[in-house]
Amino acid sequence: MVVLIAACDDGTGPSLSSLSLNSSTVTFSSFGETTQLKISAQTIDGSAFNNPVVLWSSEDPQIATVSKSGLITSIKNGSTTVVARSGALVAKASVVVLQKPTVITLSATRIRFGSIGDTAQLYASAQDELGNTVTDPVLSWLSSDLSIATVSESGLITTNNLGNVYISALTDTISAKASITVSHWEKLTAGYKMTCGIRTSGELYCLGNNDYGQLGDGSSEYRGSPTPIGTEHDWNSIGSMVNHNCAILASQIGMCWGNNEYGQLGDGSSEHRTVPTPIGTQTVLDKVVGGFQHSCAITSSKNIKCWGRNQFGQLGIGNHTNQSKPIEINSEQTWTSITAGSYHSCATTISNQAYCWGLNQFGQLGDGTIKNKDSFVQVSEEILWTFITAGLYHSCGINQSAEAFCWGLNDKNQLGSNRGQSQWPYPDKVQTDNQWVSISAGRSHSCGLTKSGKGLCWGNNEYGQLGDGTNISRGFPTPIFGSYTWKNIEAGVHHTCGVTTSGSGYCWGNNQDGQMGVSAELEQLEPQKLNISKY
Repeated sequence: MVVLIAACDDGTGPSLSSLSLNSSTVTFSSFGETTQLKISAQTIDGSAFNNPVVLWSSEDPQIATVSKSGLITSIKNGSTTVVARSGALVAKASVVVLQKPTVITLSATRIRFGSIGDTAQLYASAQDELGNTVTDPVLSWLSSDLSIATVSESGLITTNNLGNVYISALTDTISAKASITVSHWEKLTAGYKMTCGIRTSGELYCLGNNDYGQLGDGSSEYRGSPTPIGTEHDWNSIGSMVNHNCAILASQIGMCWGNNEYGQLGDGSSEHRTVPTPIGTQTVLDKVVGGFQHSCAITSSKNIKCWGRNQFGQLGIGNHTNQSKPIEINSEQTWTSITAGSYHSCATTISNQAYCWGLNQFGQLGDGTIKNKDSFVQVSEEILWTFITAGLYHSCGINQSAEAFCWGLNDKNQLGSNRGQSQWPYPDKVQTDNQWVSISAGRSHSCGLTKSGKGLCWGNNEYGQLGDGTNISRGFPTPIFGSYTWKNIEAGVHHTCGVTTSGSGYCWGNNQDGQMGVSAELEQLEPQKLNISKY
């Protein structure tokens, strides 16, 4: 802007004829932003007048201020005029402050939902280029998949289905998004003083005792709620052992962590690992399981490999030498499933034959003897098996007629056969007319799942691990408390966990180390729901 008025500057020199600014309009998009205005002045004869005496002012200093040297600083949204005066000459610049967001920050960048129909409020804040908060920014909300989750105009998320989706807050030029996962429990596995589980999203969680880093979160600290493990991975399955865990990624690569005293992690060392560590084999795996201090796996080619402690021949390799890396069992069988107890292992073949090996002190190998075996022996030639499970000192299985059998230690009636003897080396029919689809042998109790989805447990109930609402031990299958329809159930050392057909997870029994995710009594006699944290 140029103003022409005949006037003298200070009475000592030629009169100034004009005063102008280098910019007539100044626009700011951030609070605290600055712009330097410069003065140009000429005398009446057209000569430049350097450094005239100028008085600067802002018509509304709450919008923008101006210094004695013409430096404008934005304060808040609005418009004002900056004025430069020299005598009777005036030059003006229009100033507009309109804060614009350059960064959007969400209250959460990851939300995990454990049920369909659940809601969560997502908040968004915005900052300008200088980091100042933008008040009441104009934002839109968007879901990348409305079939999984919707979002309201205020950022309220509602889940509609299982899956993954992104929720975004955006303006015309910038956006921020949060990763949303809606999942159920796929399976829970009960170990010794710990619980781990896989979600339908492929996420892995563990909680409870962590003395050896067996939870896999990089620490040795107890966790009283489900803690995400190996979040950079997509997990396929998990098997909880005593003080270590092994799992398989979606890529079929095996990982183990926790106690490694006898090489049971299979990485070629005896170092404990607090995070998932690859098993030392190039072979892709279908399933991995573990006992007290050893682990076994079935490869994609249907061979068995075992590693870890081998004092009783539990690796099945024909000797008693410990192995810190997987070593293949020498057999011509095509194996379909594998299970491991404390010091013994069992497996089934494609022809529905079952074999066991290792410690046989109580007849847990099911071959009619109590002699240890360092290579596999058949469990009852007369029975064709569809399922087999190894507990700490007993084993159980299901035949092709969906009947359940158990054998081995029976000091707490964990065989469920009313045999009345403390041990039994042959498969003994569980006394029930139920049709079974799965069975799980724990330390001194057993649990099973019927074709109708009913869950039953029997044996020792000292900690409420049978889940029938009492501490009374049972010598026969007893229904788990509640009207649940179960998808899977697994007996641990002193507690039990299961997943219902609706995807909810429950645990019951010993809660000494918080392995049920509830900060309540040390013993839970009924199923307690296991929830995950959203954030």
